Amino acid sequence: MPCLAYTTFLKKDPDLQRQYQEYHDNAWPDVVDCIKKIGVESLHIWQNGRQLFMVAEVSENFDLKAGLGAYLDLSPRCREWESIMDGFQEAPQNAKPGEKWALLDHVYSFPR
Repeated sequence: MPCLAYTTFLKKDPDLQRQYQEYHDNAWPDVVDCIKKIGVESLHIWQNGRQLFMVAEVSENFDLKAGLGAYLDLSPRCREWESIMDGFQEAPQNAKPGEKWALLDHVYSFPR
């Protein structure tokens, strides 16, 4: 199963960082369902300080061109969720215009 990895940053406000965690502790089931519908089989987010690192395991038929953002078109709740997340996150310096999560290049896997 293909994996995609992304990074972004939380804003420097500890209260916003706490709220971000609380939202993910109680992720909206309908939003999770939409993410699954676009071919994401599992999604994991880790945090190191302000930096977030996300790995998405996707199905073979996942639309790489549309990317994870394709879920936004499936429900107004997805757009609402994303709008709330925008208040917590800052794009990395190397992100493309309009991109909040920057796609990471694969460097190494073990085992091969």
